[in-house]
Amino acid sequence: RTAGGGAAAAAAAANAVQVTLGVKCAVGPGQSIAVTGAPAALGSWDLQSAVLLDRVGADRWQCLLHIPPGPFEYRYAMMTQLAGGDMELETEFGPPRSRMVVSDATPPLLLIDTNAPLFSTTPPSTGSAAAVEQQQQQQQQEQ
Repeated sequence: RTAGGGAAAAAAAANAVQVTLGVKCAVGPGQSIAVTGAPAALGSWDLQSAVLLDRVGADRWQCLLHIPPGPFEYRYAMMTQLAGGDMELETEFGPPRSRMVVSDATPPLLLIDTNAPLFSTTPPSTGSAAAVEQQQQQQQQEQ
């Protein structure tokens, strides 16, 4: 890595915007939601560095991040506590989500995803084949 790369990273961190990222997602027992993505604040796509979201209501999750201005991509991940104590991580189906952070936003910038992420382990109450198909059709129509 060059010295210029470190300076660029420091400048990006100094200009970062405070962002609250939220989503509604049903989970089963022993499950929680995390987010990973391109910005360093989201782990640079490393699932082991994904940011755990806080549960703030019935199936509502959010986290506070510091993201440099500009476009960024991310995905939600389902974290499942396994019987042996290990943690299983699974990212959502579909292409990455994308957002734009502007430098003149009044912090914290609130970004709420209205489409719940789809996982193979989606709980039965919201993950029936018909419900999954309906969510996928809705997401395609919105794109």
